[in-house]
Amino acid sequence: MSASCRFHPERPAVVRCEKFEYGYCQECVDACEACTDPELYCRHRTACIIWELCRRDVKRRRREACASSALHEGNLQ
Repeated sequence: MSASCRFHPERPAVVRCEKFEYGYCQECVDACEACTDPELYCRHRTACIIWELCRRDVKRRRREACASSALHEGNLQ
């Protein structure tokens, strides 16, 4: 595992992204900023602690982005 956080190199990593081999600190996990690419396929997802902790937040952000996009497209027509 990376000894330090990808975004905060001065902090120790508490989890690791198996796909990209990045380490993340507790703050990144708590803020759900640790899933490197939640929209793309990941063969590790079914066993990923990062995904398990953050999937609700990732899915909420995705729904909000889709709703915002639809609202924006509706205003253009």
